[in-house]
Amino acid sequence: MRCKVLIADDEPSHRRVLREAVARLGHEVITAVNGAEAVALFERETPDLVLLDMKMPEMDGFAALEALRGRDPNVLVVMVTAFGTIESAVQAIKSGAFDFLAKPIDHGHLHTVITKALEHHRLRRENHLLREELRALHPDLIAESPRMKEVLRAAERIAQSQATVLLTGETGTGKGVVARLIHRLSPRASRPFVKVNCPSIPADLLETEFFGHEKGAFTGAEERRRGRFELADGGTLFLDEIGDLPIALQTKLLRVLEDKEFERVGSAHTIKVDVRIIAATNRDLEKALRDGSFREDLFYRLHVANLHIPPLRERPEDIEPLAFYFLHKHAADSGKRIRHIAPDALQSLKQHLWRGNVRELENTIQRAVLMAEGDTIEVSHLALPILAPAATAPASITLAEMEKQFILQTLARCGGNRTQCAKLLGLSVRGLRYKLRKFGM
Repeated sequence: MRCKVLIADDEPSHRRVLREAVARLGHEVITAVNGAEAVALFERETPDLVLLDMKMPEMDGFAALEALRGRDPNVLVVMVTAFGTIESAVQAIKSGAFDFLAKPIDHGHLHTVITKALEHHRLRRENHLLREELRALHPDLIAESPRMKEVLRAAERIAQSQATVLLTGETGTGKGVVARLIHRLSPRASRPFVKVNCPSIPADLLETEFFGHEKGAFTGAEERRRGRFELADGGTLFLDEIGDLPIALQTKLLRVLEDKEFERVGSAHTIKVDVRIIAATNRDLEKALRDGSFREDLFYRLHVANLHIPPLRERPEDIEPLAFYFLHKHAADSGKRIRHIAPDALQSLKQHLWRGNVRELENTIQRAVLMAEGDTIEVSHLALPILAPAATAPASITLAEMEKQFILQTLARCGGNRTQCAKLLGLSVRGLRYKLRKFGM
């Protein structure tokens, strides 16, 4: 991948050596003699990568880095210095540099660092474009973790078919968001998306809610009413928490799925519809089959395409971007100028196990926005326990569950980095992978 690289160094011989070395790698090179010129060239030329010497007159490398980041927070900078100490390297990385090179420059190391930096730039750009595409489809759709990205890729594949979809996952994981995404990516996108929250409707009203009723069909039925199936004709019907559907209505739902027809309550007239069903549940439907509370034939009719939405504690990479999204959303709604989350508050968010998942995270951020007085959410505004919930788990919790929670907590603390997590746990990376597979993660 050929890119534009800006080199800033006040020493002509060092500048020439770097320019020739980078040019031999096949990249376009522009040069600056000091930090101020580098900043000016950056604004005019918009290079992909900046090699910035630390020690320069007028404006040194650190001042130039700060100025560049002020113009583009995502600027990709590699610091270069003859004073190659650990302290300088740490300071450079903390200041926002991607990496650090010590003089005299080793050409093999230079090639490795530039290749890594440009690959990072490419991946970040691809992720940004993907996020923008997904955000255009649904503003609440944020996925940085590999597991959630795979869910979204699967959703895109499923969307092109007409198959019935069953979404499974804990409460608050975002099953409704994924359902809307499937609809918006499908050929039915221009047609209605109709949602029914099954447990929120009294059992005796569910049939008329689904299929509608004729005037006079029962006391209080003063006019004809179309049901959700008719309203969704040509589009998608999302049946949320279908595991709570009464067994009698499951039978009628099965007939609609198989025959694509039904009658309104109080009518003998058969109505035909073309509706795609997306169902969601937080229940273990296979267990419900065994105890007889869910029909086996309906289960297999729904289970044509299945997507499992992982809980937030198993995708810790999503916590920070979701937190900032909810921060900006609720700050705007409340008219507050809150833009930041304090580092210790962010760490608390990452360590929390989020039993209520994305919904609990949003509620926490919304509450924090209401409590905050300045421009930053502090840890005190979150009202989260200092220790992870595992410490207050019920006495009946098993040792296996305690181990699973401890691993998840450590993984979240490490930002999803398995190598670092394995070190903290005293495991090999292979041993950690075994544990994750064992617990279905």
